[in-house]
Amino acid sequence: GREEKRKKKVAVSVGGCKSRLEREADALGISFEDWKELKHVSRRGAHKERCRLLEKFKSILSRLPDKVRSGLERPLRRQEQYITKNRHAKLEKEARSLGLTRDQLAELRRVARRGPLSEKERLLQEYEGQ
Repeated sequence: GREEKRKKKVAVSVGGCKSRLEREADALGISFEDWKELKHVSRRGAHKERCRLLEKFKSILSRLPDKVRSGLERPLRRQEQYITKNRHAKLEKEARSLGLTRDQLAELRRVARRGPLSEKERLLQEYEGQ
């Protein structure tokens, strides 16, 4: 009994019955192998792999399921986070060495670079005594 059952199962899988993955790949209009890779990398791919597939499948990004797409786009998000975090830390450090808060230093810089003259003069007066 058990032997026959196993044989039957094998016969079915060889036939035209498509797996869920194959149906999903068809719906997206890409090959089964590509879809398998996309799903795998979007979950546990390295940074480089994600970037590579992001380039390769740029044209169908909008059609991909949200989960897969957000997985592939992780490198982009990571860069943004990383840059702002570092910038804040740097500002914080510099401000502390000058005895200011981060916001004060940011304001000073902003005005110094592209503030109106009146603002510049006000800040000059304010920090001249220190």
